[in-house]
Amino acid sequence: MLSSQEITLYLFFVFGSACLCLALLIFKANIAAKKICKKDSIVHEDMLCHMFTKQYDLQTKLGYDIHHPTQQYFNYMFMGIVTEACEAIENTPWKPWKKISEMKTRELQEEVIDIWHFLINLSIASGMTADDVYRIFNDKNAVNHNRQDGGKY
Repeated sequence: MLSSQEITLYLFFVFGSACLCLALLIFKANIAAKKICKKDSIVHEDMLCHMFTKQYDLQTKLGYDIHHPTQQYFNYMFMGIVTEACEAIENTPWKPWKKISEMKTRELQEEVIDIWHFLINLSIASGMTADDVYRIFNDKNAVNHNRQDGGKY
């Protein structure tokens, strides 16, 4: 059994890897922050809920009781994120000793979406709804902006 400190370090690594992949996607593709959403985007608030529902349905179809997850289920999800993050970075020109100038954008995007699947599974398994994720994300985003602006945590 892992100690709480080991779990915390593991989670830090897992989520840090996922965030690194997302940051690389945005940075390497030179997508400006204002261009992340299209002006005439069809994206709306219910889409995150739809993603959660589809992922819940898939986990149920696979035989997982996602509302009563085992430690093994969490381990599989964390390892899935780490594995997908490693696959994602292979689609970027991260090796400074190689002269690879192009990123495999489509492949990278697919790996990032694989990470999303695991993150949604973990969100549901830890008791969060899509609304919870949206609210907690916004709360944490405000904290992060405050940190960068020199404020307190």
